[in-house]
Amino acid sequence: MTTKSIDALKTGILQIDQEHHDMYTIIIQLYLALEHDKDQGFYLPLIKKLVELMVVHFYNEETSFNQYDYREADMHMREHIKIRMQVAQFYDSYTKGLKNITKEAIYGFSTMFLNHIECFDMEYVPCLKAGKKRYLATAI
Repeated sequence: MTTKSIDALKTGILQIDQEHHDMYTIIIQLYLALEHDKDQGFYLPLIKKLVELMVVHFYNEETSFNQYDYREADMHMREHIKIRMQVAQFYDSYTKGLKNITKEAIYGFSTMFLNHIECFDMEYVPCLKAGKKRYLATAI
């Protein structure tokens, strides 16, 4: 599938690493299902779960960006938007029967996912580990 390992890309932040692991596990399940020639209908629950996990993960990351005043938050969130769009387009095409799950599609998701962790997620880890939360003033 890919030569990169999810374990090699651990951030050291337990929640983030667990979310990455959960999403990658589903990608592997999709790939293994292809290896065993599962019917196309088999994949829908896995794809739905992957999308749900991604939405929660991106929300958690973006909330952390605000809490820790991450300087590159806008660039990172633009990347999230690109990924959301690509996944939404694929999901829409798949559910309408216009696209099937293929090894190429799973490889593309895997590569996009691992590259995002390596190129974007690893960049904010020092900010979160520094633990300098920004406290927002609340209106009285």
